[in-house]
Amino acid sequence: MSSCFTHSFEIRASHPCFEGHFPGFPVFPAVGQLSLLAEVVSLLHGESCVIIAISAAKFFRPIIPDTMIMVELKRKGENNADFAIRCTEGVIAKGKLTYRILGL
Repeated sequence: MSSCFTHSFEIRASHPCFEGHFPGFPVFPAVGQLSLLAEVVSLLHGESCVIIAISAAKFFRPIIPDTMIMVELKRKGENNADFAIRCTEGVIAKGKLTYRILGL
């Protein structure tokens, strides 16, 4: 049982996550990327969801201001998914997550 769900985001330079990360070289922090993953899981299910575990994660390149990214989820059984975050230059991050559906 493997299905794929994608959602795109434009990470604008005005995003508050860029404040302090880092002066002179702004990058979107990993915690912001995890927040986007939780948002996409919730969109997939049409209900509020939280990530309860990241069993594997690898970050390959930074997300700089004004970058369009695509978050891809491949369901791997109940409440588990492989994820990839991509931009036009390639893979930004990938890994495996477990989530819980909270409901509306």
